[in-house]
Amino acid sequence: MTDYVDVIRNLKQYVQQKDSKVDLAFGETSWRRRVEQAHPDHKIETLFDVYTERIGSLGYEYFEPKRISIPGGAYLYRLIFCSRHPLGAHIWRSIARDDADGQRSFQFPE
Repeated sequence: MTDYVDVIRNLKQYVQQKDSKVDLAFGETSWRRRVEQAHPDHKIETLFDVYTERIGSLGYEYFEPKRISIPGGAYLYRLIFCSRHPLGAHIWRSIARDDADGQRSFQFPE
């Protein structure tokens, strides 16, 4: 899928543009109708739902989205783990454990 920030900034253009980046990523255009019908505050979430449905159509059954933020809470992007097997989901969950405050996080090297 195209860059998340790009989609936020340019979603209105992608809905109107023929053969947009989103069309090419999804391989179809039915996402446009769903996004146009969504409440203005939920258009990006609707697009995310379409994206996960498209992934599901490829045979992936286990989805684990993870919001990635910088210290202080500023949201950067959403990471999505997808697997066709429950063992993959189990491994993912063991990697993306909860912090002491309940926030899921990764331990990235500095």
